[in-house]
Amino acid sequence: MRTLTALGAALLLLAGTARADSFETSTRATEVPADSNGSLLVRPCSTCAPTLVRLTGESQFKVGRTEVDFAEFRRVVAEGGERYLNVSYDPATGNVIRLRLSGTLPRRPSR
Repeated sequence: MRTLTALGAALLLLAGTARADSFETSTRATEVPADSNGSLLVRPCSTCAPTLVRLTGESQFKVGRTEVDFAEFRRVVAEGGERYLNVSYDPATGNVIRLRLSGTLPRRPSR
């Protein structure tokens, strides 16, 4: 009976888990919106059909392993240079869960 109870609890947890898909692309192939509630077209390859995804207040932004706010994320993208971009999103809603840039956060000169 304990095994069935544990199995049932595990299935309930899995049922409540959101499914996420992700794309690997680059900053040159994807334009980051000006607004933290904007949308972006993600094209994982030059011949792939684009997918429209939306940023929300719940979206996370990372540079490497460092979590940053949207303004900092956008600043790093705007500084140029091609970086890999991982876009994790919920396929049911099209909402972005996380945008992650490869590399590390650039150091700011001290004043």
